[in-house]
Amino acid sequence: MDYREQILKKLVEKYRKSKKDSGTNRINRKTNMKPDSVYPQYYENDGEISSITEVNEAVCELHEAGFVNYTKERFSHEIKEIILRDEMILDAEQYLRERYGYQTKGDRIRYIEQLIADYEQASPVAEICCQKLREKLAQNKLGKDYSEEEDLLKTLAFVENNHTPLFLREVSMLLFGDSKYLEKHVLTGLCKALRSYWKRPCGEHELGDEILEEYGIQRETPKLCFKGACLLTMADGSTISTDGLFDGIQISSSDSERIAGISVHAKQVITIENKTAYERFSDNSSLIVYLGGYVTRRQRDFLKKMNDDNERLEWFHFGDIDAGGFYIHDHLCRMTGIPFKTLFMGIKELQNPCWKACLKPLSKEDNRRLKALVKQPEYQKTASYMLEHQVKLEQEIICYDWMKREWENENLYQQN
Repeated sequence: MDYREQILKKLVEKYRKSKKDSGTNRINRKTNMKPDSVYPQYYENDGEISSITEVNEAVCELHEAGFVNYTKERFSHEIKEIILRDEMILDAEQYLRERYGYQTKGDRIRYIEQLIADYEQASPVAEICCQKLREKLAQNKLGKDYSEEEDLLKTLAFVENNHTPLFLREVSMLLFGDSKYLEKHVLTGLCKALRSYWKRPCGEHELGDEILEEYGIQRETPKLCFKGACLLTMADGSTISTDGLFDGIQISSSDSERIAGISVHAKQVITIENKTAYERFSDNSSLIVYLGGYVTRRQRDFLKKMNDDNERLEWFHFGDIDAGGFYIHDHLCRMTGIPFKTLFMGIKELQNPCWKACLKPLSKEDNRRLKALVKQPEYQKTASYMLEHQVKLEQEIICYDWMKREWENENLYQQN
């Protein structure tokens, strides 16, 4: 690791994010950092002497070049603090640019100006986004990562000018050469921008991306997959019985719209997040529905119809014990209006010694999302445990292990 690059880059980025850079600061705070932000073991007894020496040498070189000042701990060779010389910000950026290919703020400003020139007349919503970028530049601000801005503008220009019926993943391939990129990185901002323009916030049970259907773009419509005993009554009066279909049934989206009534011959309904767990899971007293992640519009309508047509059903959701699994559960409850209980998604499963080897560590993003979930009473205990022990668990191993055993129904549906 080149500690010169890491140290100077961190200080430059910190300065550019501060109010000093935009001239709105009231207090002239130091732009500083500690050595352990580039080498975490710097102050630890088990820190490598060679690495600590490299950090110290890097700081001394940057000091001699005029970019930083530093202070030392009393009676020690350890560096206490590294301080950027603010008046050298442009020289520091140029040094990083020439030696490490760093993009200076000037480079980024010119890039954003080119984005504005390319997209300000591409579409109505893209024009509004470009105007916001202009306003930020006028305040000497860059806003968020400009690569995200470029992705959003490129997608808006395409979507607002689209006249061809397309699936979401086809659009993603056409724009980014990756079928999942749009959904992972752009979709939320795209739909938010479109809804803001049309002043169309999501309805109580409306999915955010449904607005794309007005531009001829929709999600792929996977078949409804479920297994268990029920009787479907179609719009033409014909009926379909799923009794005895042990591997379940798949219904196309067009056929699902023709379902006029659903009579469930089971005590409870279980939605399952992942396909492997759905294939593995079997219980004669349940109707089991495969979700595949966040509930889609077809699945939502099917579940709501099932709830309307059947009294006294119990509702459960079985998913991964991770932040995503709980967000899927929360989204499912909100979109359907049904109070699903979680199944096999609690502390008891995380503590089970049978699955200890399958526990996975939390990522930085996991920690961020779980901290938000701690504020919700339903997830508070489990999310707190996960944060304390830094663990998560996928549902496939739970399902596999449970289905190897025989268990009594009264023990199966204990609420976590």
